Amino acid sequence: MTAQRISKFLAPALFALAIAPFTLTAQAGQDDDKAERGHGRMQLHEEHRQALHERAGFDEETRAELASAHEEYLAARRELRDQHRERMDEILDEDEQQALHDAMQEMRTEMREKARDNHGNRGERNSD
Repeated sequence: MTAQRISKFLAPALFALAIAPFTLTAQAGQDDDKAERGHGRMQLHEEHRQALHERAGFDEETRAELASAHEEYLAARRELRDQHRERMDEILDEDEQQALHDAMQEMRTEMREKARDNHGNRGERNSD
């Protein structure tokens, strides 16, 4: 693979990494429907975690300690997310936040289309 082709693929990925911290701000205020789906995912993760602990043979005391540690982690993550949102609100005005949100949506759409195109071309190989 040539350097030009590599940079062609890396540039969007690097840009996505650079703006990743802003995604929380852009996602603030999502509708209740999305929150409900998130709750369903949380339930699924909890069921998976319980099955994992059972398969590992952990006793109830160990499971309780792990659950407590996980809750502490989630609380710290929520606090960090809230701090990040506050900081982003200090940095960006409403128009800038909207511009960031729109740019992210455009990039997601482009990345999905590119992935869909690449997925469809997997079976096709250049004979060059």
